[in-house]
Amino acid sequence: MTKRDVNWKFNGDEVILDEGNRVRPSDYFSFGKMEDSRYYNIFLTDMQVFGFPERDLETVSVPGRNGDMLIDHGRWKNVELVYSCAITHDFQDNYCRFLRAMQENTGYRRLEDSESKAIFRMGVFIGDIQPKVVRKGCAGTFDVKFNCKPQKFYKDGEAAQKLSSPGNVWCDSPYPSLPKITVYGSGTGNLYVGDRTVQILAMTDQITIDSELQDAYRQVADGPAENKNRDISAREFPVLQGRTEVRWDGGIERVEIIPRWWTL
Repeated sequence: MTKRDVNWKFNGDEVILDEGNRVRPSDYFSFGKMEDSRYYNIFLTDMQVFGFPERDLETVSVPGRNGDMLIDHGRWKNVELVYSCAITHDFQDNYCRFLRAMQENTGYRRLEDSESKAIFRMGVFIGDIQPKVVRKGCAGTFDVKFNCKPQKFYKDGEAAQKLSSPGNVWCDSPYPSLPKITVYGSGTGNLYVGDRTVQILAMTDQITIDSELQDAYRQVADGPAENKNRDISAREFPVLQGRTEVRWDGGIERVEIIPRWWTL
């Protein structure tokens, strides 16, 4: 999105920005389960969303040795994301409703915007909003800041891939993802995902293996999750990267995979 400084002009109820640009109602963000920003008459004038995360590296100085040793902790650090916002009328009412809704969304929540429709992030609302109010309090601007996990998750990666026979799961992202895999069948069997194996020690109808949570459970529809960690055995939970072969044996009949692809 092109940077647009908010220099206010008014033509009736319409807000016009400098150089004739108008606040576009198509520019918005959504956070957690709250309505998107348009519900609060909040529109975006700028997004600072393109920063690349920092690799978590530790430097160690060794006496008598030139240069530093690098210890790579195998992770990326969080990034800050900033949305510059404008409320065009009824500032106090819209702003207060917006703040109440934001404060109810604690912890990491799903964050989306109109500029990057193919991806979403997981972010925490930082707060510290300093609004600039104009037109006798009727309109104003402010920045909303989020502390986000480094991943940009593909929405396509939320779609379940159903395998009724062994096959490949593929994505062009270079980063390994932590899938949610539901195995259907009965009895015992082995699930092979790339070079990793999960032994199913007992199953009545289905078991979900969640690599992100490092957990195994049985959950039907929206019912409660039943712990099934004792019913599987795995040295490592499955990981997907590039083209990954998925196969199985024993009492396993089919597999459903939510891959959770992501990029930086």
